[in-house]
Amino acid sequence: MLSTDFPILNDILKAHEAEGDDKLGQAQFAQLLQLVLQDLAAALAENRVVSIQNIKIVNGSKLRKLLADKKQLEDIAEKICQQLSGGQQARSCSGVIRSYLEEHGELLGLLSSKVSDSVMLLYDDVFAGIDTKKSIAGLEKNELEELVKEILDKLARQLDASPVLQDLDN
Repeated sequence: MLSTDFPILNDILKAHEAEGDDKLGQAQFAQLLQLVLQDLAAALAENRVVSIQNIKIVNGSKLRKLLADKKQLEDIAEKICQQLSGGQQARSCSGVIRSYLEEHGELLGLLSSKVSDSVMLLYDDVFAGIDTKKSIAGLEKNELEELVKEILDKLARQLDASPVLQDLDN
């Protein structure tokens, strides 16, 4: 006998005599399944089911606010320049910026790339179009600011088109 923890489903299964060990053909099963699902949908429509999930939606809105604030952009470029004093001059421009964003992204309205594969793919997609051969050592401060702005703009557009959801319970 088929039994579930959901009394409504048990009643529906009984009403359609779907509780036995009878063997059904594919067409019979499909017809029975369709009837059960229709009744289940009707029962759920009468008795609303609410599912609450603690999630964070990252859609690029915080990045757009950041892009509108020239002072904040300058501060980010300055912080990236400070990372250079830590011996990262030999790294590519995009590599230094990416590592900064991955490390400090949550402060800027991004998710950490450690959170999910979708975030890592987002970074991969955005940084795929950036010149990786350009050395950060030969870059002027205003060029660095423009590059950071370009990358953040691409991230904001990507997140606007495809927001990333993070389950905060896990």
